[in-house]
Amino acid sequence: MPHTPHSTETSTLRHNLISGGAVMRDHNHVKLTALTSGTKSPASFGLTFTNQGLDGSLKNGYHVVVPDHEGSKAASFVGPVEGHAVLDGLLAATSFPDAIPGVSRRTPIAIGGYSGGAHATAWATQLYKSYAPSLNIKGQVIGGTPVNLTNTLLFLNKGIYAGFALAGVMGEYLVYPELKQYIDDNIYPNGTALFKDFMDNNFSYFKIPNALDDPIAKKRLGENLLGNDGKKLPIPTIMFHGDADDVIPYQDAVDYAKSQCAKGAQVHFYSDAGK
Repeated sequence: MPHTPHSTETSTLRHNLISGGAVMRDHNHVKLTALTSGTKSPASFGLTFTNQGLDGSLKNGYHVVVPDHEGSKAASFVGPVEGHAVLDGLLAATSFPDAIPGVSRRTPIAIGGYSGGAHATAWATQLYKSYAPSLNIKGQVIGGTPVNLTNTLLFLNKGIYAGFALAGVMGEYLVYPELKQYIDDNIYPNGTALFKDFMDNNFSYFKIPNALDDPIAKKRLGENLLGNDGKKLPIPTIMFHGDADDVIPYQDAVDYAKSQCAKGAQVHFYSDAGK
C-alpha cells in the first residue's frame, strides 16, 4: 500500500533514473555511446535533464537506453506511442549482442522516468506483456506521474504552469486526426495562431464550454489513462510524488497506486513533502 518513507531510499533510487529510459547491467563494462553533446537542436536544453541520471548508471557498469519516446510526431503524452517507443528501444538494444557484448533478451532491465518520462515508462510497463514479452524487465521507478491527462489539463489551466499543457494537447493534436479536426473546428479564430503559444487560460481559446467533455476529446484522453486496461502492473513498481506538486496532480498518482495494490500489484508509493 502507499506509504511515506522514513529512510533515504528514495534519493538513492532517483540518482539512477533516466527520463523514459532503462538501465541494463553490463558485467563486461563495454560502453556504446549514442548520446552526444553539441547538438544543434532547438530543444538541446533537454539534454541537461536527460543527463542527470546517466553518469551514475554508466559509472556503475550499466548500459543505458534513452529512447525518443515521442517519435517523429512529437507525440508527447500519447501513451500507446510512448510505450511502444520505449519497448522498441529495448528490443533493439537487446537484439545485437555483437554490438553490445553480454546483452541479450535475458538481460535484466529496470526502467524509470520522471513526469513526462514517467508517463512513457508507465505505458511501456502497461504494454510490456502484450507487446514485448521476450524482454526481461524486472521493475520500474516513476515519479511525478501524470496518470489522468484530463485531470492534469484541468489542474494546469489558469495556473502559472498553464503553458505546460501545450505539450500534451499538441501531442494528441498531432496523432489523432479527429481530435485535430475537433480542435480546429472549435477554437476561436484568434486562437488558431495562439494555439502554438499557450498561456494563461488555455480553454478560453475554444468557442464551446467544457472543451474536454466533448465525446472526441473524452475518447482520446480516456485511451491515454493509465490503468485503462484494468490489468495489474506486471512488474514491481516504486512511485514517488510531491504532495504539493503544482504541475501533476498528486491524488491521481495516489489513487493509481491504491488501485494497483487492490489488484495485487507490487507498488511502493513514496510521498515527498513539498513540490
